[in-house]
Amino acid sequence: MKRIFLSFILMTMMVFFSFAGGAKEQSGNISVVTTTSIAGDVVSQVVGDKVELTILMKRGANPHSYEPTPKDMAAVESADVVFVSGVGLEESLLESLENVSANVMSLSDGVDINTDFEDHDEDEHDHHDEGEDHDEDEHEHHEEEHHHHHAEGDPHVWMSPINVIVWVQNVEKTMSELDPANSDYYAANADAYIEKLYAVDKEIQDAYSAIPEADRVLITDHDAFGYYATRYHLSVIGTVVSSFSDNSESSAKDLKDLVNIMEEHKVSALYLGNTSSDSVKDLTTTLKNELSYTVDIKELLTGSLTEEGGDADNYLDFLRFNTKQIIDGLSK
Repeated sequence: MKRIFLSFILMTMMVFFSFAGGAKEQSGNISVVTTTSIAGDVVSQVVGDKVELTILMKRGANPHSYEPTPKDMAAVESADVVFVSGVGLEESLLESLENVSANVMSLSDGVDINTDFEDHDEDEHDHHDEGEDHDEDEHEHHEEEHHHHHAEGDPHVWMSPINVIVWVQNVEKTMSELDPANSDYYAANADAYIEKLYAVDKEIQDAYSAIPEADRVLITDHDAFGYYATRYHLSVIGTVVSSFSDNSESSAKDLKDLVNIMEEHKVSALYLGNTSSDSVKDLTTTLKNELSYTVDIKELLTGSLTEEGGDADNYLDFLRFNTKQIIDGLSK
């Protein structure tokens, strides 16, 4: 009789813990990790309070040079899914992610990626052929470094809200497969946020409608605004460093050519990303000082949202902030 009673107790406990474990999974203990603050905000719009969300990079961090800490990698290892921006953006993290057991998903899967490297490569070869003081080995090193960083294409896909709609759809699909009990919740959140993305896209188009397309000319610190420029019919006629990464360098001839371009077009502003490297910031200041006329340096947001409570502490306001800054520069 005692054995039967003990068996009954053990079975009851097993059923209880089994039920408790299932309830825990459904009450929001699915673990989701994402990389940048921008990706984190977008993912949060879909997952809401159904998951434990960890964002690896602090606000203000440069995703091109971010190095994961042991704590970051522990979070990744224990995650049910890791959402990366993709297209090679998280340069220093990608190799580490190859060795983890977590399910790594690219938010940019399905986005029409800009893979046009022609201008970058032609410029590099032209500079070499014209007798720059760089030996062949150094030239090849920089070219290999550039392609290693972003061989997949332009990683700055979030600069267009239309691309981010694809992000939202990818998150909703992944989460619904991972947590089917809450699929309706994820779908409703995704639909609501997609409506907001279409609305902010229309808002930006309306903001540019008063500026003739011929006057929508930009000089940026690096090639981060290609998708934005394409969407809103702007022309990026030069960059301080000719690369999709702001970890690159620029030669004296590059800067001289850029001065000539700015003088010719009388470009009224230089646009500098808030997470740009110190070397790019210094080059931008040098460029400004080389001009025969005065220009403003306007800060743009590139790889990060602002701190909580700032002007752009969410993705929609990130887009609005950049649009205002660009229009202010163009309207000078």
